[in-house]
Amino acid sequence: MAAHEAFHSVVSVAFLQKLKKDIDYSAPDFNLLYFLQNVAEEGIADLIDKPLLLQTNSPLYKEVKQLTAGDESLSITLIKRLDSVLTLANRSEKVLRQYSGFAALASAFGKNGGHVPGRFMGNVIKKAGLLQTHIDAVEDPVSFLLTYNEAAKQNGRKYPCFSNESVQYLQKLKTKYWQE
Repeated sequence: MAAHEAFHSVVSVAFLQKLKKDIDYSAPDFNLLYFLQNVAEEGIADLIDKPLLLQTNSPLYKEVKQLTAGDESLSITLIKRLDSVLTLANRSEKVLRQYSGFAALASAFGKNGGHVPGRFMGNVIKKAGLLQTHIDAVEDPVSFLLTYNEAAKQNGRKYPCFSNESVQYLQKLKTKYWQE
């Protein structure tokens, strides 16, 4: 669990260092990017501790098992919902105004601070053998979503993929806020 939290410490600082200067941190689209950062961080951080905590000899096995129950079906629902809002935002960012900040986005498109759907997405990435692809850009939440998308496609589209319009919007967000 300490390694999970240490990961957050390192990656959240790296994320902030990659942002352009003088951005509006209260902008609806930035709140969305920040929410996606939380999903991405939790998705990778949970790969660090959850496999150990979900072993039957773990002292926290029952608690973690209960915490993660139903993750897949809820994650699939949340990914589809997120794809829908990303697609709509690509057409008009006005759609994001209905979410009053990070908390509203986290409530609408995630659970437990982004652990769901992040944990599910991280596992799909790992099972597809694409973890290193994202680790090379671990501070970039767009990389996480695009790597998940590639992993989902490799999996015969068993899991939901982000539409081309969603991917276009993610690229717009990155261009707007990210230093290259």
